[in-house]
Amino acid sequence: MRARQQCCAPFLCPRIQNQCISYVLQELLIRTGLSAIIDAVTASSSKSKMITRPKPEEYNPYYAKYVGMVPDDSPLLVLNRLKESSYRLFNELSDDKAHFAYADGKWTVKEVLGHIIDAERTFGYRLFSFSRDYAELPSFDQNVYVSNGNFNSRTIQNLASEFRTTRESNIYLIESLTDEQLDRKGVASGNEVTVRALIYMLIGHELHHLSVLNERYFS
Repeated sequence: MRARQQCCAPFLCPRIQNQCISYVLQELLIRTGLSAIIDAVTASSSKSKMITRPKPEEYNPYYAKYVGMVPDDSPLLVLNRLKESSYRLFNELSDDKAHFAYADGKWTVKEVLGHIIDAERTFGYRLFSFSRDYAELPSFDQNVYVSNGNFNSRTIQNLASEFRTTRESNIYLIESLTDEQLDRKGVASGNEVTVRALIYMLIGHELHHLSVLNERYFS
């Protein structure tokens, strides 16, 4: 039986977290050659919709590690940066590297990306639902979803394109939200959470897995 993948790991204090994430993003930029694109996006950051960081009471304490990983830039700016840098990172991998797992029972790179896509859809649907009306939504078993996702049978380029398309859809949604909608709440996995917090959790979840990939798969 495969060991269950751990989605989260212990994290350091926020200051060290941000230093680590900055390093990871820098490494990704070097790998993907996206400096010019990021410079262009950064230059237009003043036009990006500002979404304030959620307060601790807006989400379950378990997710503080995700929220704490998000830089102080506009969340939409970060989402756009990651949409391009993560796409390029995965799209340029060979099939051998995409099938790599750092230990028996651990996900392959394809499965990690598949899980990121699953979470992108899940967080996106939650924030979509809660922005429209209060709702209670179930949790999802990440290991069951990955096991039934058939990610290893697909090309890494196909998965990378799916990630970018799914992220693009979520960006359009988030850009359309009003301040009042960002404050709205719902229940997911038995915990009350705001739309604003879900946006930060979405970003932090991806950053967590990019950090794991950088440390255990691409080192």
